[in-house]
Amino acid sequence: MKYFSIICMYFCCCSYALAGGSLTTGAKNFLINITQPTLLAEEAAQACWSPDGNKIAYSYMPGGKSIFGGGILIHTLGASDNPQRLTADGKDPAWSPDGKWIAFVRAGYAGMNESVWLKQANNKGDLKFIAEGGYPQWTPDSQNLIYYSDQVEAVCQATLKDGIPSNKKKLFDLMYSYPRLSPNGEEIAYVLPSITSLLNKKKDDKINQTVLLITDLQQRILRQLTIPFRHILCGWSPDGEQIVFGGILNENSGLNIIDADLKTPPHKLLDGIWSRPSWSPDGRYIAYDSMEDGKLELWIMDYKRMQ
Repeated sequence: MKYFSIICMYFCCCSYALAGGSLTTGAKNFLINITQPTLLAEEAAQACWSPDGNKIAYSYMPGGKSIFGGGILIHTLGASDNPQRLTADGKDPAWSPDGKWIAFVRAGYAGMNESVWLKQANNKGDLKFIAEGGYPQWTPDSQNLIYYSDQVEAVCQATLKDGIPSNKKKLFDLMYSYPRLSPNGEEIAYVLPSITSLLNKKKDDKINQTVLLITDLQQRILRQLTIPFRHILCGWSPDGEQIVFGGILNENSGLNIIDADLKTPPHKLLDGIWSRPSWSPDGRYIAYDSMEDGKLELWIMDYKRMQ
């Protein structure tokens, strides 16, 4: 496992270099001026940073509603001609570490099954169907997509070659649709209801709890901790040492952070209705969703300034 981690970090470094490896002047000027939580885009959600940190792909949410996926847009930090449209529909973008591809999800509403698709990040070529499922995430070598399938209630994996799936397999059963893969591709974080929540016959939100689990890809439990949240949507820091999480939208859970070793309880970064955090490649900035005013917006904060 130690050598696998080293290899994964090597691939990440190579991917970062291939994608550019440094911020443009425009992106630097934009980010350095973020001294407090800053609005990036209205009617937007589910941010995903490019490997070089210069762009953010996100889901356009018409009317600020959470059930629609109005397409994937790409915002270039510090540029005036924003944003650029990548797809006509879809949500939940995931940028490959080598910078070449953006995976995203179509459907998931009006009784339609979710499905994972690919599009070249440079907006060339056709859309490529990958699998029935949602919430795609890349392994560090950009060769595999991890996704969740509601159809079989399981975490699955698709191995790709030139954007075409060459093999698909189920990794393990799971009745929770938002597992998050660690940066080294070896661990998955997700939550399950605690015994206290299952016995909560009155459905009292004050005693709703979940168990934050970190397992390997065979679902062997590595670490766990009970936390006072009913739902969790999380993002790992690029070094894999921290996890930021928020609740399902419309729940005032705040934005919270916890060390990935789960040895200490989480602490709150922000109060409010925040969700789906995404770290910048350098680990300094966090993009996240807001529904403070009843409509989805995309915000960015400088995490280093919040410490």
